[in-house]
Amino acid sequence: MTAFQSEDPRAIADAIVRYSATHDVPAEVLVAEPEQTFDAASVELPADGWSVVSWPRRLRGHIKISRWLSGELGVAASLVEVYDSDAWTHVALDRGEVRDRFATMPEAQTSDVTSRTEAKRRWAGNAGTVAELFGRPSSDVAPYFQRPSLLRVLWSRLAGKPLGVKAFPDDEYNLDEDWVFTDFWRRAGITYPDPSTSPGAAHVVRFHPPGSEELPYDTSLD
Repeated sequence: MTAFQSEDPRAIADAIVRYSATHDVPAEVLVAEPEQTFDAASVELPADGWSVVSWPRRLRGHIKISRWLSGELGVAASLVEVYDSDAWTHVALDRGEVRDRFATMPEAQTSDVTSRTEAKRRWAGNAGTVAELFGRPSSDVAPYFQRPSLLRVLWSRLAGKPLGVKAFPDDEYNLDEDWVFTDFWRRAGITYPDPSTSPGAAHVVRFHPPGSEELPYDTSLD
């Protein structure tokens, strides 16, 4: 999911269509309807100055499209990805530029050219940078950029028990749970579109064949 600091969901939807067209993937904006199962992105109704986009499962190029849209719209954006219910990452964007990145399990961000030590450094998260970009107190952001030790997380999962450590007492989730990103978003001023309480999407962008999976996939943030 990507939250854009914009109260114009139609502008976001139209920009997604333009991006897709540049990569030979036709798309169209439709009236939002519940339980749509085709290849589509949902642009939620804005809340508190932010509009959240839920991407289709087929899409792999979340970073690339979010970065392009942030630049095209000239706004800040908050991109969250969850990996197999084990970890989550956050990328803060400002007008197309990467301002910060955080990963609960930086080990998953290693590659042939990025060591584990380098990944931990690059994905450490800077609460001050994110707080300033989103206009929030740094103290509201910093606790979510803690990383419980990998051994403690693995032990808690093997035992079937959460660590029981929360960023704030009134949070819904513990720091070692992937859904804690919704608590983080709330502190950052972004409302997670919970299907049980959300009024629904403002627009749906439907991707036609060859489909969203054919949009460019690039994990590089440099």
